[in-house]
Amino acid sequence: MNPAFQQTLGYSAEEMLARPFIDFVHPDDRAATLAEVEKLRRGKQTLQFENRYQCQDGSWKWLSWKAQPSRKRTALRHCSRYDRAQTHRRPIRGLNENLERLVAERTAELQETERRHRTLLTNLQGMAYRCRKTATGQWSL
Repeated sequence: MNPAFQQTLGYSAEEMLARPFIDFVHPDDRAATLAEVEKLRRGKQTLQFENRYQCQDGSWKWLSWKAQPSRKRTALRHCSRYDRAQTHRRPIRGLNENLERLVAERTAELQETERRHRTLLTNLQGMAYRCRKTATGQWSL
């Protein structure tokens, strides 16, 4: 039992070995997980597979893993496991940076529009002070 896997999910080795591994897999992911395990049993390598595992505290973690069948084909040798959140941080960071750029651009546009409106309002106020009503009822500057 890999200590990193135990630490990630919060179970002791004894707790993990006391139950079939599929008990730890999210019910919605079990069929796909069993299909992937069957491929490994037939000697095919898994390059990437993601599924959810239940943690000891009851929460669920997405794990992405690679595996290859053992030479004896009686056990599976897992090469690596990663919390899915780690694998998706970079694209999310890029999306956030893009969103921040768009917000900054829009903010600059709004500030320019506000500046133009203030200028227009100031000019209109100045014109209003200069306007006079003539004896014929017409307005003039």
